[in-house]
Order: sequence, then structure tokens, then C-alpha cells
Amino acid sequence: MPKRSISAIWSRKCMTCYLQASTKISNQFLGEKEGLFCTIDPSLFEQAILNMAINARHAMKSVGQLYIAVRNANLEYAVSMAKLDLPPGDYVPISIEDTGMGMPPAVLERIFEPFFTTKTAEDGTGLGLSMTFGFVKQSGGYIAAESVEGKGSIF
Repeated sequence: MPKRSISAIWSRKCMTCYLQASTKISNQFLGEKEGLFCTIDPSLFEQAILNMAINARHAMKSVGQLYIAVRNANLEYAVSMAKLDLPPGDYVPISIEDTGMGMPPAVLERIFEPFFTTKTAEDGTGLGLSMTFGFVKQSGGYIAAESVEGKGSIF
């Protein structure tokens, strides 16, 4: 698979279609001048970002801010921790943060499980974060989440 430019795949217009006007979208393309390239499937990348944005919209109840930051990073040494095993190399970390209601620890520990959801049947299937987790892993990356009830979440 060829390396693709993140900014060529990223479509703020597409994201805006899925979010209501009262939700403010803030993009920070850090390191834009050096280019943000990685080997990923563009359609799965877009779907993953949309899944995250839609979840954020629900968490914010359409009132809040969504921040998406992208940058280049280089790991000089392998990183190995409990759930993280990344070899040295170039990466494009993407940080997605919302000012929603946050999640309690019991929910946070299950968010990447298939079909796990706190939403009603009309609002979601519980597959969005599971699919995002699979895409990130397939792409050679890692995803984690932190959340504070009443303040929001960051992935």
C-alpha cells in the first residue's frame, strides 16, 4: 500500500456533514509543512475519524468542542508497555479530544469491545470504536483513551 497524505484524505467538509452546527470543530495540523504521510487505507481512515467524531457529538449532546490534532513523530526506540508494542520508526499520531460528558472507568475499560454501547439502539450499534480499534491495529498503530466524567475524553 502506498504512503498517503493525511491532509489529502482528511475532509473537514465531510466531517461537518456529520456534526451539527452547534459543535465547534477545531483542527490543528501540526507539522503541515513537512507533510503528514502514512501507509493506511483512506476509506477506513475516514470511517475511523467519522466514528470518533460521531461518538464525540453524542457525548457533547451537540454542545461542545471537538479538537483533532495531527503531527509527525519518530520513535528512536521500541516502546513496550502493557498494551503497547510499537517498533522504532515514523508515526503520525492523531489526537481526538471532546468536551463531552466523559466516561466512568467501568465504561472506559470496555469501549473497544464489539457491540458494547451506552447508547440506545437508534443511536448506535457499539461497533464504531471496535472498528476504529481494528483499523488502527491493522495500520500498525495504537489507540488508547482517557476520560474524566463531566469534562470529556481524549483518544
